Amino acid sequence: ALPISHPFHPMLLMKLLLATIACCRLAAGYVLEGELPAGKAMSWSWYAGKFVFDVGPDLQTIIGTLRLELQGVIKEGPHSYASSPPDEPPCYGPCETQGNFYFMVFDDEKVHWKEIHDAWDDSSCEKMRHYANWVWKPMIRNPHAVWTDHMYIKEHLRPRLWYYLFMACNVSAPQPIRYRIHATNDKFGFQREFGFDLYGMLPMEFL
Repeated sequence: ALPISHPFHPMLLMKLLLATIACCRLAAGYVLEGELPAGKAMSWSWYAGKFVFDVGPDLQTIIGTLRLELQGVIKEGPHSYASSPPDEPPCYGPCETQGNFYFMVFDDEKVHWKEIHDAWDDSSCEKMRHYANWVWKPMIRNPHAVWTDHMYIKEHLRPRLWYYLFMACNVSAPQPIRYRIHATNDKFGFQREFGFDLYGMLPMEFL
């Protein structure tokens, strides 16, 4: 008897392809990786990306995690502390930034990200630091070690976009600094790697 042949279904092939892509996306997760410039006496701001975190029932509930890894060497520059703390924006007290390297996190509120985004070219290190929600000052001095830190996200009003920024304020780096940023929505289970704006896309890709 002759074997029974089955008609070719392009739609089935497309679904299999989408499923493969979805699995790859899930395995890779939401990770931002790159290199920061090397040089002497550098002053720059480096936008690294964004992620939409979910909302929780209250401010005690952790809804997401942000992890940062850095590898390289940062040499601090000279510090020029003011003789007296300012009593007006952008500091309202001592917030000296010169000679330091920062990783800053901003939410999408007007008093945070939008405040500096609308005046990006005129935003100093002091202003960036003042309007950030969180500021890390990584001390990376061993080129063979990986500096790591993390923070837990809590939000109870609405899902928010969170923006990531590196800031060099008169520092030096003999070699490019490698970075890795990993964000997760911890309440999303197997879809934790997806931002709130993409939640539900993985099951849809299997349809």
